[in-house]
Order: sequence, then structure tokens, then C-alpha cells
Amino acid sequence: MNNSEMAVIGEGAVSPKRERVSPKKEIPATPQNSRCHFSEGTALSGNRQTNTDINTDISTTDYTNPVQSYQKTLQAFREKIGYDALCIDRPFDIDRLDEIVGIAVDVLTSTKDTIRINQEEKPTAIVKSVFWKLDMFRIQFILNNLSETKTKIRNMRAVLLTALYNATFTLSNSVMNQVVMNGDISPQYA
Repeated sequence: MNNSEMAVIGEGAVSPKRERVSPKKEIPATPQNSRCHFSEGTALSGNRQTNTDINTDISTTDYTNPVQSYQKTLQAFREKIGYDALCIDRPFDIDRLDEIVGIAVDVLTSTKDTIRINQEEKPTAIVKSVFWKLDMFRIQFILNNLSETKTKIRNMRAVLLTALYNATFTLSNSVMNQVVMNGDISPQYA
């Protein structure tokens, strides 16, 4: 490099020749101050495997101790939706994911008779059973659709409750519609 090129670069600038980064110097992909469990070195579920079991058990959590039942429900719901995997796949959405999980666990631990979904009072037992059917793909579906929304949302909690409730019923048709719209499949086969 000659003196004229050196003058253009100036002090403190990065030279055109960069050193190759060794694997020891590289920064891990996981954020250090993350609230996700994977950054602590242990997975939320001790076996570090995906949850592929179909669970038809009805929750028998004792709601006499609200803090303990909330924590147990929070842990069970995080395992159900693959919270750790979502945190790894979408580190930029952790705050939004935590809000969704918080609202879902509020519903799952609710002692009210009804919950307002889509401007309609629904029996809490039905809403809880629908929320227990949520999985990682439905949560990703909700996050994606909220990112694409162009209108201002005035009552985010109500929208999230409705989105969580409806995601169980509409994911397959929405995905098929998107595939048809992209031209990946002919409408006659949809």
C-alpha cells in the first residue's frame, strides 16, 4: 500500500487487508443477556429434544397457590410451543414472544367463567383447551402476520387473544392460500 492510499484510509480505519477471524475469536450466535433458556447452557426441557408427543391429558394443576400454578403453567406452555427453538430462530422477536406467552399463560391460569375473544364471551374451559393446542408453527404464524399488519392496533391484548384463539383453526387454510397465491400449486389442487 502506498502513502496516498494510506492517507485516504486515515487513522483508526480498517485496512483493506483484513485478518481472517479464527474460530476462537468468533462471537457465539446466541445473545449473552438473553432471557431464553438456551443461553444458560441448559434447555428448558432437560432432554434437549423436540416435543413430538401428542398430549391428550387434561391439565390437573392445583390453582390454590397462584404463583406456583402460574410458574408450572408457564414452563409447560413454553415446552409445548418450543420456546427455546423459537428464541434461537427469532432472537429479534423475544420480547414479542414473551408477551404472547404471558397472555396465553394468563388465560391458561384464569379463574374467570368467560374470556372475551373476538368481541364475544367464550367459556374459559373452551378457550383453555384451544390454547393448549397451540404449537411452534402457530406462534410463528402469529408473529409473521403481526409483522405484516399495516393498520394501527388499538387494543393489542384483545388482538393477541383473538389471534391465538383463531390460529388453531386457520393455519392450514392460510398456508394453502399463501401457496396458491405464490403460484407454487395450482388452485384446482388446493
